[in-house]
Order: sequence, then structure tokens, then C-alpha cells
Amino acid sequence: MWEIIRQLNSLVGAEEGLGVEEVIQETASNYGLPSNQVRNALRYYSDWTQEVDQDIALADEVEAAELARWQHTQRILNLPA
Repeated sequence: MWEIIRQLNSLVGAEEGLGVEEVIQETASNYGLPSNQVRNALRYYSDWTQEVDQDIALADEVEAAELARWQHTQRILNLPA
């Protein structure tokens, strides 16, 4: 669920001028979901914003750590990162 909210936030921040419905449709398309499921995620987020934001922050930290680990491995093996 946090993935959907992160995608929505990313689209809103990156593509100014998109309306709510366009952001919902693009997110639904990106995840292969019906748009009503994206709307449900938004409703859930409106009730549990702090918890979802914490999940997103944790996922970002894990992804950054994994990327750093992969890049380090690439350097050790002299492979392009």
C-alpha cells in the first residue's frame, strides 16, 4: 500500500499540472490496478498518514542501503555501477 502512496506523491511532485484523477489513473496503470483500488489507498492514507509515511521512510532507507551495498560490490569486482 505504501508503494502506491509513494508513487502518487512522486507523480504529484514531478508532474505539476496533473489533476487528481490523472495521477490516480497513471498510478493505477503503473501498478496494473483498477483506479478504485488507488482511491481506496488514498482513503486509507488519509486515516493513517503518519504510519504510511513511516513505512515509506523505512523503505527509502532500506533501498538506499541496498543500493550502496550493490555499488560497493560492483567496485570490489571492478564492474560498472
